[in-house]
Amino acid sequence: MKKAKKILLLIICLSLIVSVFTACGRGRGDYDIVVVGRTFAEGQIMAVVMAMLIEEGTDLSVGVIQDLTATIAFEAVVLGDAQVMTMYTGTAVVAHLGEDVLPGTPFEETFERARDGLLEEFGIVVFERSLFNNTYALGVSREFAEANNVWTYSDLVPFTPYMTFVGEHSFFDRPDGFHGMSGAYGFEFADYVMVDVGLKYAAFDQDRMGNALIVFSTDSQIVTTDVVVLEDDRGFFPAYYGHVAVRRDTLEQLPELEPILSVLSGIITSEEMTRFNYLVDSGQINVRQAAEQLISEFGLIG
Repeated sequence: MKKAKKILLLIICLSLIVSVFTACGRGRGDYDIVVVGRTFAEGQIMAVVMAMLIEEGTDLSVGVIQDLTATIAFEAVVLGDAQVMTMYTGTAVVAHLGEDVLPGTPFEETFERARDGLLEEFGIVVFERSLFNNTYALGVSREFAEANNVWTYSDLVPFTPYMTFVGEHSFFDRPDGFHGMSGAYGFEFADYVMVDVGLKYAAFDQDRMGNALIVFSTDSQIVTTDVVVLEDDRGFFPAYYGHVAVRRDTLEQLPELEPILSVLSGIITSEEMTRFNYLVDSGQINVRQAAEQLISEFGLIG
């Protein structure tokens, strides 16, 4: 039954991939390399950055396909319809390899499982991480943090009996969610509010000195709402760092891609990625302009 479901998923993904390429007006065979991007700003920016680096460093033609879910983007690379994507550490282990990542698991262990598992099972090479970590994080208002000298989860503990926790419904159902986090740190929130993810920041804003909320650590709304992302000082949440991921056979045929794309390892912090996400989500610049600005700021193209 599990195998049948996997085959059905592959068929559905393949159909969707074909539909995406058709909608873009060009077939995947029109390009030497195809980079897939996601449905959110960060995933789209990184796709264009990788495409621009490859175009600048080679004579290859590069196509970018955006607005794909994590599953469809991954299957596009697995099936050879695309060759390059951004891979998130936790997503690789949990979603693609079907394994658990226990709260508090060190990044190095999660990365080794992602790197080794994707290479062995799918023939995908995962590069060393960039520095943006798009994982769950706990946030408070800047005025609360500064008034009470709260910068870590542990700092927040004595204040929780007087605070309300705000989060989306799904965060209360997962083992690394509200109850697991509260148990690990000893949080005793006076109350909690479950809201739709799109209403989370608005609900938080109703009482900025009395609310805490769960965020993704590179959310653009962190900027607009002036939220301080606290340090997870016990390492409760799994790592979701961004990594370049490329098909092994592509790297074997085009070894020059490795040094070209490895420049993205070890750069772009969560705070920096949050800023780029904000610039795109607020409409100040588009995805390509954000990619050009990122490349310029980090001096990635000489």
